[in-house]
Amino acid sequence: MIYEPTRAERWITQVLTSDPTLTGLIAGRVYQGPGPVNAVYPFVSMQMLAAPDAIMGNGPIVVWQTLVYLVKVVTKGGSATSIQTIADRVATLLHAQRGGTADAAIDYCIRRRPFRMETIEGNERFQHLGVEVELAVRASDV
Repeated sequence: MIYEPTRAERWITQVLTSDPTLTGLIAGRVYQGPGPVNAVYPFVSMQMLAAPDAIMGNGPIVVWQTLVYLVKVVTKGGSATSIQTIADRVATLLHAQRGGTADAAIDYCIRRRPFRMETIEGNERFQHLGVEVELAVRASDV
């Protein structure tokens, strides 16, 4: 049995940081969670939103675990226009993809819906654009 979220996060990070186009836009700044306190903007962050029921096999075997993640681009400022291209690239790289890590297989990753949010923290405005994705993760030996 494996812990699926860490494998999914590792795979998402690998997909995003191995793309030269995206790396040129964000210089590899991909984080699990909200990002560092003194972050350089823009950056991509991911957060698990849900883990629907697993598909179980005989006995203790987990055949498949679906996970839902929010993968978003964050920047400072009053306009999201500057990060549209980055959000487009993130969605393109993750939608209808599959792959894996050394010990887990990602059988699919699909875009479920877009995401848009603006926040105000202290005296700063932040723009968030991204996608909610669903992944199916399993141990690579299942």
